[in-house]
Amino acid sequence: MSNHSSPDQYGLFETLAHDHWPLMNGTAINQRHPKTFLIPSESERRSLRCGDLAKLGFEGDLEAGLAGERMWVVVTSVKGRKYAGCLICDPVQLPLEYGQQFAFSPKHVIDIVRREDPSVCEGCAIN
Repeated sequence: MSNHSSPDQYGLFETLAHDHWPLMNGTAINQRHPKTFLIPSESERRSLRCGDLAKLGFEGDLEAGLAGERMWVVVTSVKGRKYAGCLICDPVQLPLEYGQQFAFSPKHVIDIVRREDPSVCEGCAIN
């Protein structure tokens, strides 16, 4: 998307929700291990902007011998409390690709790096 159209115009969130790799629920892990699995506050996780970086935990598949990985995505779309982002890491274990898009929500965010200028992410759609 090179313009500022609504992601729903293209069905982005619906497509990503049905065709994505399982993500760790960072909130649930933090609740079980509050002293050792630290995550940003709920208000921080609910206020991501286009161009921010969010670290997500991608579930592994132990039966296939694949360990999970924690990787960064750049937020490319925001719609209420739903986000879409592009993977900006090369996975080591998982069959995912640099640039692949994922839908996620605040419960999946385990770390955040704020961008000084959210306009660095050309083509972002914020609703």
